[in-house]
Amino acid sequence: MTQKFLLFTSLLFIFFSSKTYSNELVVFIGDSHSVTTFGRTLDKNLRTLPNMDVKTYASCGAVGRYFWNGTNTHCGYFFRNKNGDIKRGVKGPTPKINEIFERKIPDYTIIQLSGNYTGYRDEFILSDMKKMAKFVTEKGSECLWVGPADSRNRTRIPRLNRLIEESVASYCKIFKSSEVTTYPETDGDGIHYSGVEGRREATNWANYVFDAFLN
Repeated sequence: MTQKFLLFTSLLFIFFSSKTYSNELVVFIGDSHSVTTFGRTLDKNLRTLPNMDVKTYASCGAVGRYFWNGTNTHCGYFFRNKNGDIKRGVKGPTPKINEIFERKIPDYTIIQLSGNYTGYRDEFILSDMKKMAKFVTEKGSECLWVGPADSRNRTRIPRLNRLIEESVASYCKIFKSSEVTTYPETDGDGIHYSGVEGRREATNWANYVFDAFLN
């Protein structure tokens, strides 16, 4: 599916979507993918919605626990408030989700946290994801959880998708990113989408997630 076609379908979804927006708020949180092309594209797409405020909080290396403890990232962050003002840097604390929700309960929450769980035990992953999903939905926010994108090492993806399903499905709609992404054969570090092909793939990935959000 070409980028032009994805843009066209996104515009159609905006026009015909069953969601109606009236001064609503979407909070988008994520890890290093959301710091770079994927996250910035999705943030930009969300801001095309009329009468919708958008707040983005992306912290490299993050899992759910980062957003509870305010854990420092040492590899990059990207924050953007509802006015469109951007803060970015390499080192800094991850915003705490309870403080984000204290300001205003978002109508919708998009959570892109998955790949960094690879090195953790199943018990922690299940607990950490469930805690985040349960908190969001019990506050009254609709939740979309974005699973891991394709990577050069594909053996880790089935486990992550299974654990997301087990911990999150009762609370959030799940988007299986691995079904719509193909990691480039060359360039990049095997996980992050960089280079011309990688950025193109990340942009398309963001467009797919945006379409899923509209539905």
